[in-house]
Order: sequence, then structure tokens, then C-alpha cells
Amino acid sequence: MPTQYPTPLPPTDGMTALLDTLSLHGIAMYRGRFGTPWGLSFAPEREDGAASATFHMVLNGAGCLMTLAGGESFTLGAGDFALLPHSSPHTLTGGEYAASVPIECAVTRGHITPDDWLCFGGDGPRTETLCGNLYYTGETRNAPRPLDHPFLRALPPVIVLRGENGKPVPWLPATLDFLRCETTSGRPGYQTVA
Repeated sequence: MPTQYPTPLPPTDGMTALLDTLSLHGIAMYRGRFGTPWGLSFAPEREDGAASATFHMVLNGAGCLMTLAGGESFTLGAGDFALLPHSSPHTLTGGEYAASVPIECAVTRGHITPDDWLCFGGDGPRTETLCGNLYYTGETRNAPRPLDHPFLRALPPVIVLRGENGKPVPWLPATLDFLRCETTSGRPGYQTVA
């Protein structure tokens, strides 16, 4: 019988090679329950200089996301998902002109429920969110810092995926259900995901 050798893998294409230089190394998430009027500001910079992408998913209710640099405004409803791949400073509010406080102040002024919801704001209509940061590393010869990575530089400041009839786009529920399950399970290690 002749010796069989494994079939060589096809050469890596350019996009795969580029994405292989970028990797996720952590996630932080929280669930928010906000009563109108409410507003939060985010300036997601870490002391260690790690790069991150910020996301906001509206589970119920509505909100308004506004970037501070470009002043772009996005109305988000139930099922909508917004990703800020560069974690640009921004606000998420109960209305386009609502005042906002830094998220750190909302944590101090609000309260955390026994099932880990951050509650903040007034007694008006409520908005529920799933928000967080994805932390990544990655460098190439010409981009020693992750935010200088060619793939990330090519992305717009905000990517919004609109839900359909109050539900997220079809591929997102399984991902969000997994994240929601992990953040609410109470099993050992769930806070690592949350």
C-alpha cells in the first residue's frame, strides 16, 4: 500500500491572513433597565490601552445613540443592535435631547437588582438593553496598536443592525441568547462573561 500524505491546505487568502492578526481576548457585559428620562455617556478608554469595540442591543423600548466626535444620531428600537468598533465616545439616551451622565455615575446613582440589572433613570417608560465591550489584540508590521489595525480602520464609527418587528436580525438571537443565558445563569464563572 502506498504511503498517503495529508492533502496540503490551500494557501491563505489575504483577508484570512489579515483577520488572523486580530483576536478577541475578553468581553464585559451588563444589562440595563432605564426609566425615562435617562441618559448615559461612554468614554471607553482603558488605562492599559487595550482596544475594544462597544455594543448596545435594545431588548425592549427605545433609545438614541449619538457619537460625540461626528455628532451622528441613531434611533434604536427593540431588536436593534449598534456596534462601535473603535469604542468612540458616545451617548445612549432615552431621547435625542436627554441629558446624560457618565456610565460610572449611573452605576453609583442607580442600583443593581439581585438578578444583575443596572437600574437607572426616572419613573417613565422603560428601555432594557444588553451592552458591553469586546476587547481585542492585534498588530501587524504597519499597525503596532490594535486600533491602527487595517481591518478596524476600514470600519465605520457605528454599525447598526436593524431588527425586524421588534426582533433582532435572524442570526443575532442565538448569539444574544447565549450571552443572556451566561449573564443570568448564576453558575460558577458567569461573571467572567458578564
